[in-house]
Amino acid sequence: GLDCYLETQKEDNLAYYRRFGYDVEHELRPVPNGPPLWTLRRPPRPPEV
Repeated sequence: GLDCYLETQKEDNLAYYRRFGYDVEHELRPVPNGPPLWTLRRPPRPPEV
């Protein structure tokens, strides 16, 4: 399997992505006083047979 990465700007999406095995890596503020940006990663899974 492959490592998967995604980004979201909606906090409501975090619970949705966690259901699929993603974990928050970072909460960023690319623009001062702007909205947050979360980066998430899911570790590789063994291939399905």
